[in-house]
Amino acid sequence: MSLRFEISLRSDVFFSFLVMAMFPDEHIFLLDFEAMSLVLDNPTVDGLLTCSTRLRKLLIDKDPLLHKLARKHQFKPKFEIIGAVSTKELESRMIAEGDIVYWFHKIVPEPGLPSRLVGLDEFLSDMIFSLRGTRITVRELITYVSNVGGGTHQGKPRVGELVHQVIHETARQGTFNGQPYPLISMIAITSVTLNGVRPLYEQLKS
Repeated sequence: MSLRFEISLRSDVFFSFLVMAMFPDEHIFLLDFEAMSLVLDNPTVDGLLTCSTRLRKLLIDKDPLLHKLARKHQFKPKFEIIGAVSTKELESRMIAEGDIVYWFHKIVPEPGLPSRLVGLDEFLSDMIFSLRGTRITVRELITYVSNVGGGTHQGKPRVGELVHQVIHETARQGTFNGQPYPLISMIAITSVTLNGVRPLYEQLKS
């Protein structure tokens, strides 16, 4: 991507500049892929916060990096997630933490269990948690951790962001290994994402 602009120092003299992106999209993608792979090998709090920002840039931002690379390299990403879960199965995964009760839906495929391949939109809309009657999807978890939970910004959800508000109010009430569930969910989301875009990574590295 490049931008061209002109600066006038006198009425008759113009200087034209061609502003290039500091690094090509392919280079940024490779850096992000390898950085997230290292986090999965040793998932620290700092690493998982950083993953949320990289995931948002790759999958969610306006004209996300994956869209740009998919168009350029004729790549159709497919993400393998666990097969559809019945209401009965969800009920068997009911977890009570403090004053909340929620359902936990694993997304990473497991040996012996059915899985399905989905596109980006379906992956982002897949529900991982249900809290207070609110669906908590892959997209909402990434954007919450990145925009509110400390990945890029730290603070409170914006007015009207109801799903983020539910996550914010329950993040510390539902924990895994002592860490808030939105943060720990970055492990599974990052794993599924990297597996889905690995063919593109291998294509660009070759």
